[in-house]
Amino acid sequence: MAESTLGLIVSTFKTLCELADFEATKPAEAVSAEEVEKTPGTPPKRRSSAETASSGVPVVNINIQLQLPATDDATVYDKLFAALKKHLLS
Repeated sequence: MAESTLGLIVSTFKTLCELADFEATKPAEAVSAEEVEKTPGTPPKRRSSAETASSGVPVVNINIQLQLPATDDATVYDKLFAALKKHLLS
């Protein structure tokens, strides 16, 4: 990840922290998932991974989809996965 990108991520996080109200309580109209599940006639709510995180911290998921041409050459895929590892996991 480039230094400039990392700097922008940190800057965005700091700005969001300045705007956040960490002392706020849950709004009165908010209903917990358990209350929704107990209400008769209410269809079950699909929970996102952010709602089910045990730490209570929002989770950000990034889905990368690649469309590759069909090939019998396995080195194409080996190079692709090596590049993904180099650029995304470092």
